Amino acid sequence: MSAPVTRRVKTFSWNVVPPRVTRQLLLAVYGAVKDDGAVDRVRKLDDKALAAQAARVFGTSGINKRHRDVTTPVLRSAWLPGVAAQELIDFARLVQLELTGKARAQKLRTKRDALAFLAARRATDTFKINLSKFFARLNKVQRTVTGRAPAAPAVAGPVGPRKLAGQGQPDPRTPYPHQEQAWANLDALTEEEQGRRAGLLVLPTGAGKTYTMVHWLLRRLARDPDVRVLWVADQQELVEQAGRVFEELGPTMPKGTTREIRVLHGAADSVSHLGSDALDIACVTRQSLVGAQFDQGAQKRVATYLQRPTVVVIDEAHHAVAPQYHRLLDFMQEHASRTVLVGLTATPWPAGTGQVKRLLERFPTRVAAVEVRDLVRSGVLATPVIHTINTDIFVPITTKEAARIVNQDIPGDVLRKLDQEPRTRTLVRTWVARREEWGKTLVFAPTIENANKLGDAFRDAGATTWVVHSRADEPRREAIAAFRKFDAPSVLVSVGMLREGVDLPDARTAFLARPTTSRILMRQMIGRVLRGPSAGGDAHAHVVDFRDRWGADIDILAPADLPDLHVEPENPTEPEYRLPPILDEVTQEAIGEDILRRIEAAYEELWRVALPHPGALLTTRLVGFYELGEVNVPVLDHCQAAWDQLVHRALGHIKGHGSYSMVFDDCPVPRPAERDVKAVVSFCEAYETEPPLVKVSASFSIRAVARDLVDQPAMTEAQKHAWLQQKWASSLARAAFPSYQHFVEEVTRAAFQLMNGATGTEPETWPVTPSQRDGRPVLSERERDLTHMFSATVAEGRTLLGSDSEYRHLLGAGALPRYEWTRTRPRGLWAYWAPRIAGRNKGTPIIRVNRILKATQELVPDRLIQALLWHELCHHLLPGRGHDAEFRRLEALWPDLMEQGARLDRLHEEFDLMANPRKRT
Repeated sequence: MSAPVTRRVKTFSWNVVPPRVTRQLLLAVYGAVKDDGAVDRVRKLDDKALAAQAARVFGTSGINKRHRDVTTPVLRSAWLPGVAAQELIDFARLVQLELTGKARAQKLRTKRDALAFLAARRATDTFKINLSKFFARLNKVQRTVTGRAPAAPAVAGPVGPRKLAGQGQPDPRTPYPHQEQAWANLDALTEEEQGRRAGLLVLPTGAGKTYTMVHWLLRRLARDPDVRVLWVADQQELVEQAGRVFEELGPTMPKGTTREIRVLHGAADSVSHLGSDALDIACVTRQSLVGAQFDQGAQKRVATYLQRPTVVVIDEAHHAVAPQYHRLLDFMQEHASRTVLVGLTATPWPAGTGQVKRLLERFPTRVAAVEVRDLVRSGVLATPVIHTINTDIFVPITTKEAARIVNQDIPGDVLRKLDQEPRTRTLVRTWVARREEWGKTLVFAPTIENANKLGDAFRDAGATTWVVHSRADEPRREAIAAFRKFDAPSVLVSVGMLREGVDLPDARTAFLARPTTSRILMRQMIGRVLRGPSAGGDAHAHVVDFRDRWGADIDILAPADLPDLHVEPENPTEPEYRLPPILDEVTQEAIGEDILRRIEAAYEELWRVALPHPGALLTTRLVGFYELGEVNVPVLDHCQAAWDQLVHRALGHIKGHGSYSMVFDDCPVPRPAERDVKAVVSFCEAYETEPPLVKVSASFSIRAVARDLVDQPAMTEAQKHAWLQQKWASSLARAAFPSYQHFVEEVTRAAFQLMNGATGTEPETWPVTPSQRDGRPVLSERERDLTHMFSATVAEGRTLLGSDSEYRHLLGAGALPRYEWTRTRPRGLWAYWAPRIAGRNKGTPIIRVNRILKATQELVPDRLIQALLWHELCHHLLPGRGHDAEFRRLEALWPDLMEQGARLDRLHEEFDLMANPRKRT
């Protein structure tokens, strides 16, 4: 490597821009978004503060693309008149070259000519770009930088062949059981004589994928001198890393064994070396291997290399479902009969419907598959501790942007909205406050501009910091190497360059400042800090999740959404308090935080639109979860029949109309979030089979908690608080309620009713017990029309409320909810009020009455159904209030409420409500 040299360079600086111009540029930006507070602050800033603020808003390289529309008029009116005459004339002539007609021939001899010419130009994109570049060029200063002498051009990778010479040395690493099992499975794969020899090795990040594969390959090469290796990856760093591991482990081959290895990509050796018969191991990027079109020349090189028996390794194999890979792998399988294909990945769930199926078709044999939880228990991976930091940054989202995010990860123009000074301060302040605990920290930034600002802010706060991205001044390799060597708390900020193929063994903390909807990206970011004590790391890894407020219902992932991490989240308000696990009532094993978070997401529908407390909230039972690999989807008891219907429809066993979410329109809240419905449908389409349902059992009942509270001996307020806190934290209540306070209020309300004698009906719930098969009759359905009963209920309700009631207008035409019988017989509830979940009338409220009540008038009188309807109409009058005192007051206006409530209770005693509805009375 060449010696460091110092040199003088010119770089843009806001300090040399006239403060008057800088102020007008900032005022234009803040005025465009109508931020009056910021406008007032800018007017008061001194010259130095103006320059600093402009660097934060526009960037350190001039005016960025995002602000060109707003700043172009300011540059024309406030800045161009101050430019020197010759500079201005030269710029005007440059603009003139883009034109045709008379303007192209106009004479520009004076500054006045140039100004008039530029003032007459339309603000086209080309003009804006040229003007912003001209502005940046004329506002540069000289500074001294330290770099490398340019005499010897640096290369990104090793050049020339290297010899691996076996010396019979012992393996420098002690293999883990999962690696030894993988080697045995790889041996079995190569010995198969029929069918395609292709397998997938799935190991989580930090579990040693590269070492596992290279160790086995060297043993294979030592046994058979005719075998060669083709290692393919998308990134240069990945193939270089593979080459380093081959060199590290090469001496473990038997004495006298030699093999030639080359690294092939645009900045290392040429792919033409694939034609050399002496080459045994080729580590090559896919781009270099196939070129632009995978033309005949590229095909000939691949075919020539595969003339000998070859083990082809596809690193980060989840990319192999891409069309660019299809042609390459299809060609290999057609032109090489003695090839073994092995895919390596930590995330075997490529995005897109059917992609998992394609991946498994390409790699049909599972060579290894290890669960993260097992590696955490064995110390190979660290136990992740999740810290949640709310940034309080609001991210406005348009309808078009929301639609794009649904179909892909968050695009760059949306991520740029996160580049806000308060957010940057929050990140830096969080690190500085606990720098010794965080240690060496990886910060995943959303954009290059934001990464640069973060780097400056961390340095200003006294942190040793490196920044790596595609346009960074310091080469990526040198920055990462310096971070590796630094033995103290420090920060490495990156944009899209640390997710794959980077080994940072002593990185202890990941700052997730880059939000994502991609599980693969989330795993890659977290995986960079999960090296455990058995692998030279720490027992715990810190994952700091920075949460923003999004202006649309977007599924921004959290670390707890990954099913195999099994994290114990840190309470954001009490750093020393850990939430206890919620246990399966049968096995006493902890239920995953990812499942609890998805139940919480289902309940968000309730709190987001201020619904009343339905029965599923007062009594909730988790019966299992669909294990989909990349996600676990909870199944609640009251939605289980709808899930069965969805799966059969997704597999084509039954026909359906409308969206898949409509299947759950008949269910009360909590209903599955749309993302869960899509996940199950995608699994069915990808695997063409039912998803495995893992049975778990966890229940929660507000009444049961209230009853326990009433039965407790006398407690102080502190003891009562501790008792309720434990009940909330260790049950599904913490997923069902938006806060502990909401939970306490509901329990207190239920306890009050128990102590003072419950009044009113409870149509949203009735006791569910297994059928006793004791001969009790079954309620048989008859034709019953809800319309006249609903109309009669509304008319009587308006009378009961009186003409002066503030609620009366809500029972008028145009304000009433829809009503209908349920399509199925939901267990555990008589009626409920909720919005439609999908379809043309999505969001409109509807009252549903359990069709089990469509029995004869003698068994289920109209007055009983009217009492139920009145109860649900009271929820319509008081949405979000639950069964509070005002609700009970309105409900009690119904004249025969108690009589009909008692009749409801007798129905459960007299009839078998759990039996097959086809039976007749």
